[in-house]
Amino acid sequence: MKHALQATLLFICALNIFSCRSSKIYYGPEAGNWQEQQLPDTAELAYTVYLLGDAGAPKPEEPTFKLLKSQLDRDPNSTLVVLGDNLYHNGLSEEGAAGRDVQEQRLDDQINLAADYQGQVFFVPGNHDWDYMGPKGLEKINRQEQYVEQKLNRGNTFVPDNGCPGPFTATLHNDVVFIGFDSQWWLHRHEKPYGPNSGCQATNETEMLQKIEQILEQSKGKHVVVSAHHPFFSNSNHGGYYSILDHLFPLRLIRDGLYIPLPVIGSLYPFFRKFGGVDQDIPHFRYQQLINELTRIFTRYDNIIYTAGHDHNLQLHRTDRFVHIISGSGCKSNHTERGNNATFVHNEKGFVKLLYYSNGDAWTEFWTPEGDGTTGQVNYREKLYNRKFADATTVCPDTLLADSHTTLTPSPNGLDKHPLAGLLLRRHYKQEWNTPVQVPLLNLGSPEHKLAPYGVSTNQDKYLLRLQNTNGFEFSFRPLLRNSLLTVPMRYRHAGSIEQLRDTWLPSQHPYAPLVVSHLEKAACILTTSPTLYFLSEEACLGLYQEQFKNKLGYLEPDAEDYHAELLSDKPSPPVLSYNSLLLELERNHQHVIDARAFAKVRLLDMLVGDWDRHEAQYDWAQTRQNEHIVYLPIPEDRDNAFFYFNGLVPWLASRAWGVRELQHFSYNITRLKDLNNEARNLDRRLLGSLTPADWVAIADSLQQALTDQVLDSAVRQMPPEVYHFHGNEIAAKLKSRRMQLQEVAQKYAHLLSRYVDVYGSEQQERFEVVRQQNGTTQVRVYAIGNTPDSLLYSRTFSPSETKEVRLYGLGGQDQYHISGSKPAKKDILVRIIGHRGHGRYQNTYSGDTLAAPHVELYNVHNPNNDALLVDNTTETEADFTSGELINSPASDRFFYTHFGPGMSLLYNQADGVVVGAGVQYRSYKFRSNPYGSRHTFLYQRALSTGMARLFYESELKNFAYDLDLINKAWAYAPYYSMGFSGYGNNPAPADAPDLVQQVEFRTVHLSSALQKPFGSFFAVGAGPLYEYYHLSERRNSWVADYLPEQDTKLFGHKHYFGASAFFKTSVKDNDNNPMRGLVINLEANWLQGLHRGVGRYSRYQYEVRYYMSPSLPFQVTFAGRLGGVVNTGKYSFYQGSMLGGGILPDFSQNLRGFYRSRFIGDRSLYTNLEMRVSLFNYRLYLFPGKIGVLGLYDNGRVWTRTNHTGGWHSAYGGGIWMSLFNRIVLSGTVAHSDQGSFINIQHGFYF
Repeated sequence: MKHALQATLLFICALNIFSCRSSKIYYGPEAGNWQEQQLPDTAELAYTVYLLGDAGAPKPEEPTFKLLKSQLDRDPNSTLVVLGDNLYHNGLSEEGAAGRDVQEQRLDDQINLAADYQGQVFFVPGNHDWDYMGPKGLEKINRQEQYVEQKLNRGNTFVPDNGCPGPFTATLHNDVVFIGFDSQWWLHRHEKPYGPNSGCQATNETEMLQKIEQILEQSKGKHVVVSAHHPFFSNSNHGGYYSILDHLFPLRLIRDGLYIPLPVIGSLYPFFRKFGGVDQDIPHFRYQQLINELTRIFTRYDNIIYTAGHDHNLQLHRTDRFVHIISGSGCKSNHTERGNNATFVHNEKGFVKLLYYSNGDAWTEFWTPEGDGTTGQVNYREKLYNRKFADATTVCPDTLLADSHTTLTPSPNGLDKHPLAGLLLRRHYKQEWNTPVQVPLLNLGSPEHKLAPYGVSTNQDKYLLRLQNTNGFEFSFRPLLRNSLLTVPMRYRHAGSIEQLRDTWLPSQHPYAPLVVSHLEKAACILTTSPTLYFLSEEACLGLYQEQFKNKLGYLEPDAEDYHAELLSDKPSPPVLSYNSLLLELERNHQHVIDARAFAKVRLLDMLVGDWDRHEAQYDWAQTRQNEHIVYLPIPEDRDNAFFYFNGLVPWLASRAWGVRELQHFSYNITRLKDLNNEARNLDRRLLGSLTPADWVAIADSLQQALTDQVLDSAVRQMPPEVYHFHGNEIAAKLKSRRMQLQEVAQKYAHLLSRYVDVYGSEQQERFEVVRQQNGTTQVRVYAIGNTPDSLLYSRTFSPSETKEVRLYGLGGQDQYHISGSKPAKKDILVRIIGHRGHGRYQNTYSGDTLAAPHVELYNVHNPNNDALLVDNTTETEADFTSGELINSPASDRFFYTHFGPGMSLLYNQADGVVVGAGVQYRSYKFRSNPYGSRHTFLYQRALSTGMARLFYESELKNFAYDLDLINKAWAYAPYYSMGFSGYGNNPAPADAPDLVQQVEFRTVHLSSALQKPFGSFFAVGAGPLYEYYHLSERRNSWVADYLPEQDTKLFGHKHYFGASAFFKTSVKDNDNNPMRGLVINLEANWLQGLHRGVGRYSRYQYEVRYYMSPSLPFQVTFAGRLGGVVNTGKYSFYQGSMLGGGILPDFSQNLRGFYRSRFIGDRSLYTNLEMRVSLFNYRLYLFPGKIGVLGLYDNGRVWTRTNHTGGWHSAYGGGIWMSLFNRIVLSGTVAHSDQGSFINIQHGFYF
């Protein structure tokens, strides 16, 4: 269609400018006559919460502030919540920095609202407070917290603390609970407290969500105000709604006052944001994850109001279960839209009030100032809900239940019996899950227990009932039957479709493994929580928790984080810490240490029982005193994956090192130690770096002595006798076989850990001594400074045959580093010195003489305290002061094992028939290079019908030099076939031409290397050299010259070119394989010079834009589009021209379906591809869940030449089907019809 491209462009522009209507104030249909709604009697008012957001750039005598303060001063029974973006534009700079005085004044204006105010005050952070999402965000958020709390002098008022995600909670009133969390922490892409070393209560996203839900569970029956900066819904910019001015002056969306007109092209930025290009906007996939997870939690509870800012206006939305309020116009306002299920929208400056009454009513009022703020008006008022009260707690009787035991199956409904189970998964432990067993009833009110339920906590995918006895000891009841997510490694647990797989995955776990392993732990003198199997009946006096936990079979365990005598039998019960608390103690004081040998024994027991899911949260730590040291002993928990049965065809494939490598089958041999211990790889490196291979072997020997055959047999007999005969003897035999291998396993694993070793100091003062020995070994010792003499904290000698790197972490204090010894050997151990940290950031650096030690690298930036690095003059030293390293937190130095796996492809189209491919993929580890240090991909593909062969190689080396990545590419065809060649231009072949499907055969090689500078994770620029080779055989292609307008003297034969390439690329997609929202832009310019006489110079410029849009529907509907083209200049041959055509291989033409490959050739080309992808239904192929859908397609394009301007646009239309697995693997098949026939493509992934 001649005007199809124009129509496509108009369609895109229309999407951009859609909803550009501006509205002053909007009331939804349900708002009705809101003015007639009157607040209840003031005497009934119990509490008020004031909401002020985005107030970080107030004008002098800001009217909103004046009106708000007048109300605050008259209302002591209230709380003020400031909802983030407390300081525009980039947070609080350090003292003495330019603009600091203005920043302080802006904060002071907000702080002064609390002057003479008798109520409570809470500030929560926003994205501008985090250095406007910049690299200094953590530094600035901590600085703002310190400033605000010092000025207010009211204690903990800036929440959450220390840049942590939270949640923070406070009881504002008897029946009003406040929850504050840091939503920017979720979205922040630079340094932030994350992981076990973060010092936060919630160390990752999952834990943050769990703790929010735990607070909601404990607050049932109360009003709950949840506050953060980012909203879930919005009728303004962050929701994807823009005005005409936003399209004409898009830079004003980035910075106020930038009224630079950019007509037409200016619409690209709103378009980019509207469909998920910026992580601060609701459509962005990372933001959507936050919304989806919190919505999932909120819908389980009543009486919740979620409050946010971010967009500079006032909005009210409702859902079925919670209220959503935006109060973001504290000092500015911006564009809003009508509709979108909003109840109220207003783009004026103001604030919001929440009013709670003694009868349980919750009301809201939206206020805006009039004039100078002396007076104001209510723009909307509404009763939000009447509080739903929780059921009364049941008082447990002191009598025993009528029957002390019952018989039941762990899986009441039986597990899935799929016809493919025998082939795909074997039998597993289904018999254990489906066999009735006799278990005792848990009577909470009996004299034996006297347990009272008081709350629910979450642990990964499990809900734990929290109980307390009359002595104050706490316990957890953990239901045995749970969903399948615990079986799946952490990084895959958020794939929602996995939740359908309980009956498939659960049989891999032995339901009674915790009973067996606890017995083994006792025999090995390992602290254990001693789980006991009980049935919690409907009559068990559960009160509020009746529906959630009645009639559950599960384990009752004493709480390892309390002072339970049960944990240590007759020993005094010590304080017990979580892993996060343990790290804080280890970092604060070098007299606090762990018992590394005890933990190594636990880890060997983990390997003995095949428990692959051993991450940081699986251990607690009991505190004991040994002489002058505080020593921590490990307490392992959660033995759900011991004896993991994962056998069969599909499990064998899935558990390969290139698949889900952690899922290890419990067999007679302990193998693949990297995979078995993959979840614990960082934990072990943090805590076990002091142990040598000899230490490990000795510990394994002691464990072997403790776990005799009698102990192993007795342990397995702990499972119910009704199920022992299924696999009991087999498990016992496997344990005995694996026990005999423990010393060999210990030595192998010790060597794995010795490859990269971490040595940690503390926030106190230490001296690190590194001594290079003549035999090539390196000795590392750490001393505590200040004692007389200095006490030795760490000592180990490393051999270059085992160890590649040693990292020394000085975490604070006036640390010293002393390097001495003999001249290093050729193969020496690299020592990295990661300098001091104060409050989560560098505060010191090194001074003194220039270092000269090879194989020593230092990581610091500035040195206000003049900490010294001492260098022995006998050592030849040369240190690399690495630039750009702004953090030294060990949490950022995550280790991962190398990956080596196969690559495969299977494609089809009419021209080539079936195209098969095979190759390899390799990813290696490098210090502070995530998600890999280097990546290499090699692939060989061959078309079975034509013989066309393609070789492809690509590598990426992260941080190759000066924060630049090295990108290498090579691809070659031997041969390549251009199908249906008929010369330049858009015309069809002449009537007397050979068959349209005739082939032009040539060979080609392309080599390129580029240094790439990434900017965050979104875009990168790069440049480097480029080489091309072509060979066109005259014997096979002599007829080609008849179709060219003029003879190319070097048309046939060999051609070599050398030149340069530069590129820009950006990619924002919510999913790489099945994107629903995103934008991709690729721009590339190549300049090439022929290396032979008569071979000229030419340039090639190519561009491509892809976009993905999906409305919010219950099923997937994705509009995908691609616009691209090529411009050639200079002297070149036809096979170097701008090509259009179909095909399934990407290098020359994969841009116009419905035609043969490389069908049209010209100097310039332009094409568009449009698709609508719709999912029809979810499916489950026993193990694998996924989606099946259909798609419609429309392609359009043409070429231009300097001599032939005839012909026009070429169009194709069609449809196809697609299927996805786990949203990670996509297969698609399409049929495209044009005036030259119908063409079928089958490939992995979508066409674009």
